[in-house]
Amino acid sequence: MKKRIVISVLGVALVLNLFLISSDCSWAAEKKYPSRPIEIVVGYPAGGAMDLTMRLWAKYLEKYLGVPLAPVNKPGAGAIVACTYVANAQPDGYTIGSLGDHCTINVVSGRAKYKLEDFRYIAGATNICNVLGVTVDSQWKNMQEFIDYARKNPGVKCAFPGIGSSAQIRMEALNKFANLKMVGVPLNGDAEVVPAVLGKHVPVGVFGAAAFKAQMEAGKVRALMSFDPPAEMGLDPKIPDIRDVFGKDVPDVDIGSYLMVPRKTPDDIARILEQAMEKVTKDPGFIKEVQANTMLVRFIDGKTLTEKVLPVKNGRIETVMKDTGLAAK
Repeated sequence: MKKRIVISVLGVALVLNLFLISSDCSWAAEKKYPSRPIEIVVGYPAGGAMDLTMRLWAKYLEKYLGVPLAPVNKPGAGAIVACTYVANAQPDGYTIGSLGDHCTINVVSGRAKYKLEDFRYIAGATNICNVLGVTVDSQWKNMQEFIDYARKNPGVKCAFPGIGSSAQIRMEALNKFANLKMVGVPLNGDAEVVPAVLGKHVPVGVFGAAAFKAQMEAGKVRALMSFDPPAEMGLDPKIPDIRDVFGKDVPDVDIGSYLMVPRKTPDDIARILEQAMEKVTKDPGFIKEVQANTMLVRFIDGKTLTEKVLPVKNGRIETVMKDTGLAAK
């Protein structure tokens, strides 16, 4: 009898042990990241530059992460909706953001409910580009002619896409540094900037590079200056960029796109995402598609981005916003 009891107890223990081993294996398999689709979020509607950035990222991240990425557009309030959504998501690596400097702009303006400390910056990957342009029959044939005129005639109107946008910060930083004394005219994206300049309602505009390229190829506009290296984004390399005109130390505020996740995302997940994004930015197909859409590939690892790049850049953004009355009182 005792022997049967001992055997029974041993049997139960063996079954329990096998169950625990099986459970441990299952748990370990579930811990492998990523093991299911990932949601990638952008703060603007379909069709724009930020949306295109997100979809290119998704396409190539799938290749290196080995799981589907589901693009999600959450437009609204200058990307506050999307930034808030990512900041409040579960920090498990299955909700990631294709976000940018609008996250900082919304904090400085006082409109955001989140803080920059709510995010973990995984990597910088691409930059959206801008061109300062005029119509082909404009009185200004080059940037120096425009500089001379603007300084002597304060109040030249310059259209830009969106109040409180990265493009506005960029334009105002140039305006102050170069003492151009322009008056900014905020419009609703390139869809309004283009006809405003072509219709001569404003004499000069800050265009998204893709919109400018289309009009340039149609023979309707001329570049005074590119804010970014023109050859790298598929424009005429003869177009002067901002550093050609003002020197390498010009305090430009380029428009970066960052892979961002909730702050408490574990280190191992962050490392996997960063390594995947670095592979994406070295992929010839990705580089070709980015350049075809007049953007730049600019990989920056998370540590460098967080500790060196963003502190300087965010300081510039805050200064410009205070100077222009966009910062919270």
